[in-house]
Amino acid sequence: MLRVVCLSLAVLGGLLTLGLAPAPAPASPAATPADDAIFTIDAVHSNLIYRLRHFGVSNFWGRVNGPTGTFLIDDANLGGSSISIVAEIKNMDAGNDGRDRFLQSPDFFNVREFPTAEFQSSSITKKGEGLYEATGTFTMHGVTKPLTVTIEDYTTAQTTRFGFRGGFECTFTVNRSEYGMSLFVEEGTLGDAVTITAAIEGVRLPS
Repeated sequence: MLRVVCLSLAVLGGLLTLGLAPAPAPASPAATPADDAIFTIDAVHSNLIYRLRHFGVSNFWGRVNGPTGTFLIDDANLGGSSISIVAEIKNMDAGNDGRDRFLQSPDFFNVREFPTAEFQSSSITKKGEGLYEATGTFTMHGVTKPLTVTIEDYTTAQTTRFGFRGGFECTFTVNRSEYGMSLFVEEGTLGDAVTITAAIEGVRLPS
């Protein structure tokens, strides 16, 4: 009889212990990016395309692969919005190895001394749905000049596997002679005006 009572008390104590034990904490929800979190440029899915006249009879096209940088366009806080795009000149792809080496040489970009070109905004204003104007500076070949670009088709979307993404496109024209690269301009072999299109995609990382 005593044994049965002891066993009953032991079972009752165990049940009380289980009942008094704190419930396990719920799992933390997956981190989600804040609305004002900055986008990091996805170098694999972004590129810079350029064109200039060749012999005055046709347009030559090339690109610079793998641009990097960040951007944030927030309608509720345009004063805190910014765009920074950096191009590594060594990633220039003109479709020919010899031409690539020539463009990277001291005769043109002088990649050893000036390895990057970049745009850095100082202010952004909204012009319409998905349309913005970014004012800032463009640096190339060691020369920095003011530049205003139009940001077109700015769009964001949540993807299933690759996070929250945003992207835009902008096209602008600069005269390369103003950046210290005037080779073949007077001869008419290569045009002075260079039109650049930046097709940018970024991912917003959790804060």
